[in-house]
Amino acid sequence: MDEQFLLKRSRKREVVEKRQIGFLWLMKRGFKPSHIALAFSMDHSTILHDTQTIKNLAEKYEDIKENCLKLNEFLLGKNPPTPFV
Repeated sequence: MDEQFLLKRSRKREVVEKRQIGFLWLMKRGFKPSHIALAFSMDHSTILHDTQTIKNLAEKYEDIKENCLKLNEFLLGKNPPTPFV
């Protein structure tokens, strides 16, 4: 997956879900919604909405939760210090 994939304006589930997971991961690592929004050329309220949406989806759907955990493992190694879902 390349940078342009996450930055493009798209409503396709495959793009939106990955972007939302990334937003959640960044927020759990201490980044403020306004800083994330600036990096993605979005409004901070979009970041807040998307992070809440992906949290809710991860609670309901096992495959989305698994995608969140895979990203965490990829970025932090097999035994990450804090799970973010």
